[in-house]
Amino acid sequence: MIEALSFAGSVHSVVFSMSPSILVTGGTGYIGSHTVVELVNSGLKVVLGNLTSSPPSVVDGLRRIFGERFSFVEADVRAPVALDRVFQGHAGVRRPVFGSSATAYGDPQAVPVDGTAPRWSTNPYVQTKLVCEDVLRSLQAADARWNIAVLRYLKPAGAHESGLMRDKPVPLSYRPGGDEVSCHSDVRVSRAALGWAAGPGLERICMDAWRWQSRRARWDEVALRNEVDPDSAEARTTSMSGAL
Repeated sequence: MIEALSFAGSVHSVVFSMSPSILVTGGTGYIGSHTVVELVNSGLKVVLGNLTSSPPSVVDGLRRIFGERFSFVEADVRAPVALDRVFQGHAGVRRPVFGSSATAYGDPQAVPVDGTAPRWSTNPYVQTKLVCEDVLRSLQAADARWNIAVLRYLKPAGAHESGLMRDKPVPLSYRPGGDEVSCHSDVRVSRAALGWAAGPGLERICMDAWRWQSRRARWDEVALRNEVDPDSAEARTTSMSGAL
């Protein structure tokens, strides 16, 4: 099983079939939606999300960026009937990429961390990630037909360059004494296995985040004046047209 670190957070799972179709669960979340952006030119056909923790406006933002180059299915991965419907015509999918977390390393003994660092649980969230990793590892060991990758993500930052997609700011983590926890990844594994290395620097991250924040302020103003949800398509369309 491949284990690696990545720049973006979890989409819960990305399932690749032998066809050009790619299924992204959690595809309307902050990290999931940005993953969709990167995958759409690689044959993305279906995005699956239940919109539990993200507004429908995320789908609107994706359509503004890509038009109709992807499909959205609102469903829950815990609903067998919905999954059966999505997987029709895509039998034999055994190449999942599980979105784990770099919190699996706890308070690392050394940084940058890599895939060989010890794993240890510091809270229930981390424990759920470790359990999923172990189940997938056991599955692949028991059945050679499965080819599974685990990506342990660090905290993402910034926004899409269009200013149409972002998430709520993520607070910094601190030790009990007040010192900020430092954890960053050794990307040599990702570079060797995936040909990927981080690109945008801090200036670009801040610029993209500010672009989104500026647009969000306009959405909020439109929503207040028109008494609508700031994440609604009406608020976004009106603010982008300049009709404040």
